Amino acid sequence: MIPLRTSYESYLMTPQEILQLAPKLSTVPAVVSELLEAFKREETNAEKLARILMADQGLSAKTLRLANSAYYRKSREISSIRDAVVLLGADTLRTLVVSTALAGNIPAPLGFDRMLFWRYSLHTAGAARHLARHAAVDPDLAFAVGLMHAVGEPLVWQALPKESASLDRRVAFYHTRQRAAAEREALGTDHAQVGALLAERWSFPTAMVEGIRLTADPLEVEPFPALAGVARLAADVAAAHEAAEDDDAVVKGLDAALLKKLGLKADPIREMLPVPQLVEDLTWLVQ
Repeated sequence: MIPLRTSYESYLMTPQEILQLAPKLSTVPAVVSELLEAFKREETNAEKLARILMADQGLSAKTLRLANSAYYRKSREISSIRDAVVLLGADTLRTLVVSTALAGNIPAPLGFDRMLFWRYSLHTAGAARHLARHAAVDPDLAFAVGLMHAVGEPLVWQALPKESASLDRRVAFYHTRQRAAAEREALGTDHAQVGALLAERWSFPTAMVEGIRLTADPLEVEPFPALAGVARLAADVAAAHEAAEDDDAVVKGLDAALLKKLGLKADPIREMLPVPQLVEDLTWLVQ
């Protein structure tokens, strides 16, 4: 039970309390739970993962579709779940499994734009994967963190819809740093902390948990978390797209200190614009 509070503390919440108020998302579907447990075991191999996946027709179909997408496909068609597992790797497969579970069970309280949320998240993932190649960061891990970095937002919405609607009138959820700051002021925690706690409970690897936790403001952390930095830069690019900024405005509006920390120039960013082209064959992933 959530303890009763008095005075100003009554308005402040912890990530644990947010999850307690949002049980629909914090409950892991059985097949997802089995797969996440398998990821934790060192002896788990591609055959074991393939057997678990084949028990779920929907996940099997999505795994094959992702492996054969232009985003991942190499030189031949992938026709077996095992080959798809080998091609995609653990981080990408874990992200596919969890994003599928979330996309199918995410709540849609009045005022929460589910379509916008997943479009922005997928754009962030695509941009993160592209930028990671230029910043000495694992591209697949960057894609995973990019896709999941805002997963705490629908949890906060489900737990506190009125407060979230009020925050939306001040700052859109896709302005990651500003939204997290506004949430901490109003609620006592932010979507990044809530999302990281969910990822931790769902047995994400530590690198992904910390990436989700730190994406909102990586420049405040030492040593600098490059994975979170890439995800934050990608989130800013995706946010600029939602704000309908042109390519020049997107580049000029990016955080110069963040670019410097990542050792990035404008060219890698310009070549990936407009950002929807990066993931145009992956929109089904979160539908």
